[in-house]
Amino acid sequence: MFGKKKEEVDVTSFDKEASASRSLSSNYLKFTYLVGFLMTLWQLWVLFVSPMDPFLVRSVHVSLLAMLGFLYIKGSEKSPVTKPSLIDYILFAAAFSIIIYVLIDYDGIVLRAGVNPNKWDVLFGTILIICIVELSRRTSGLALPIIALVFLAYGLWGSKLPGLFSHPDYSYKRVISFLFSVQGIYSEPVGVSSTFVFMFILFGTILNRSGGGEAIIDFATSLAGGLRGGPAKVSILSSSLFGAISGSAVANVTVTGTFTIPLMKKTGYSADFAGAVEAVSSTGGQITPPVLGAAAFLIAEVLSVNYSKIVLATIIPALMYYISLFAMVDFEAGKKKLLGLPRSELPTFKEVVGRHGLLLLPIVVLLFFLTVVGLSPLKSAAYSCISIVIFGLMQKSTRERVMPKKMAEAFALAPKDLISVASTCATAGIVVGTMSLTGLGHRFAVLLVELSQGQLIIALLLTMIVSIILGMGVPPVAAYAIAGTAIGPALINMGVPALAAHLFIFYFCAISVITPPVALASYAAAAIAKADM
Repeated sequence: MFGKKKEEVDVTSFDKEASASRSLSSNYLKFTYLVGFLMTLWQLWVLFVSPMDPFLVRSVHVSLLAMLGFLYIKGSEKSPVTKPSLIDYILFAAAFSIIIYVLIDYDGIVLRAGVNPNKWDVLFGTILIICIVELSRRTSGLALPIIALVFLAYGLWGSKLPGLFSHPDYSYKRVISFLFSVQGIYSEPVGVSSTFVFMFILFGTILNRSGGGEAIIDFATSLAGGLRGGPAKVSILSSSLFGAISGSAVANVTVTGTFTIPLMKKTGYSADFAGAVEAVSSTGGQITPPVLGAAAFLIAEVLSVNYSKIVLATIIPALMYYISLFAMVDFEAGKKKLLGLPRSELPTFKEVVGRHGLLLLPIVVLLFFLTVVGLSPLKSAAYSCISIVIFGLMQKSTRERVMPKKMAEAFALAPKDLISVASTCATAGIVVGTMSLTGLGHRFAVLLVELSQGQLIIALLLTMIVSIILGMGVPPVAAYAIAGTAIGPALINMGVPALAAHLFIFYFCAISVITPPVALASYAAAAIAKADM
């Protein structure tokens, strides 16, 4: 395996988006690259050179990614593969029109939001909801859009419900206008997507295209490939390292599983066990710092705590997760008397370092700036991106990959990897905004306390069940945004430390990707392993 050129892979996309992605023809691809490149330049400008109003930044961020999403991702199986369809052009134009409207009158929109909207606010707010619900359907399936539409319906007609869940009667224009603001769709989830998540996805894209993905797999193979049951341990190590920069379980399965699952089967593991090891290993990436599937940034924003505190708090749980998994595959290897790979088939540590070992250092640089120096996540990610180029230039084997042309390609492709996250966060904003407008979050908290009769252990069990169910059909970040808003305050009021309460919720939202019946990581692993789901 060592020394062969591997296919460059996405480390951030969800499987739904990947399966629906188009193979655009040359002219369309050039256009999407241009839009992506200009978006990256704009994002860097507003983050580091000339900060702008949050509403403006977030609205342009969502609309640009929606435009790219409608070009890159098919609306259905019948849609053209090499070019957008008519409906894609219409949606593209609709998303672009929102940018134009916001640029013309964003001060007025902000002042009128949820109070005294005009007809244009309502029109473009409606267009926005249609665009993000459709984009979310394309990237993550039907579950999240359905949840968002149910909450929207609750905001419009929940006043007719009896008892605890009734709320004051709100007009259509007030609900739409409220959602078309930083309290609704453009609330904290999108704020996180347009700042921290963007920078970390840019970091991951640059690292991957410079050869960092190869470096991670070769490094893990050199360390664990020769051990008892080595391929399974390579899966664990490589997935944990990918998780440090990605956080998407399905992406981790796709990246590392195409190599590790066949090797596990070759050395004697059953197809079922090999797929399960990869699925569980990759799921651990969602609770592994520094990215935590993008939830770390959202938790830090919600709790107003330093990001480094989130990173430090999650190191030990992540280590415990992977140590226990490492032990389980070792027990299985011992039971079946499975040996590691022959040394002749493995790269040596010296060879890995000599070929591209320096590309493992940017992750260390990132953690150093985050936890030791204490810089903000934005600056830490920016310096880490610069370090990739520096380390890449220092080695002949990677120098070509960090040349300006290659970095321009990384800039152009980074927004594509952000489409799923942004659509998820924007759609979750419909739920968050509705709960904020109607007071539903407080009602959930009251209901949880009543059902648990004030008993913390019962409340935690109920929270666990809700988080897992939410996460089954919804990306973990969106599931956390919804559950954290609804249930987090209740746990805190019952005496749970704020950080512990929110991490508890997020961990179970993340574990849902290996929880039947909608176990997305397990589906992906089963397909690669050719095993019975």
